[in-house]
Amino acid sequence: MDSPELPHPTDNRWLAPLVGLFRSVRFRVREVLAAPTQWRRHKRRVDRAFDAAHGVDTGGVVPLHAMGVTTPSARLAVDYIASDPEEFEAAMTALAVDAERFTFVDVGCGKGRALILAARQPWRRLIGVEFSSSLCAVARTNLARAVGGARQVEVRCQDALEFELPDEPLVLFLYNPFERSLMKAFAARVAASLERSPRDIRVVYTNPFHGDEWIAAGFELCARGDTHAIYRSVARR
Repeated sequence: MDSPELPHPTDNRWLAPLVGLFRSVRFRVREVLAAPTQWRRHKRRVDRAFDAAHGVDTGGVVPLHAMGVTTPSARLAVDYIASDPEEFEAAMTALAVDAERFTFVDVGCGKGRALILAARQPWRRLIGVEFSSSLCAVARTNLARAVGGARQVEVRCQDALEFELPDEPLVLFLYNPFERSLMKAFAARVAASLERSPRDIRVVYTNPFHGDEWIAAGFELCARGDTHAIYRSVARR
């Protein structure tokens, strides 16, 4: 007696859905694995275009361990990645303030790209805060090339938790510079400064992974976009 013909695996009612599921999962995995590569390619293009246009060196990624920083905050910071110009402009448009009233402070300014972009607006003052002395040196060189004598920009080589906020209206720019615990401590420091000297402070936070720490510190969310959140100080009574 001849043996019955075995069905093709995909003819089985129970197996066909599993094959479809496997193919779907495989497609999604490929998408997830490809996303960082696509982002890196996009970033390289943006970095090259910006640096070539301004004659500077702001691009690339500088790992935290290569910054040579030994302060307690070092383990709670993140790798250096330059601000995306389009994201910066979108955040500044949403901010919608009279720049002449405010001092712009880039907290974790790195190589100075955000300061170069900010120098296009008539801020009262421009200050960069960066705890890596090597990045501070690069930032000062970049600013001298791109901004020159048109605007005075001060770069302070200092830990953000040791930086004394100027007693004037401020826009604090953050390009995701800290892990959560350090962001919490910095937000609390800003809130304490407000208690001592009430004034208008806006926080422009791009890639706002820990934005809830600003809400917890007493700030209110006033604008949100795809890649940014903007918080403002609430009047104290």
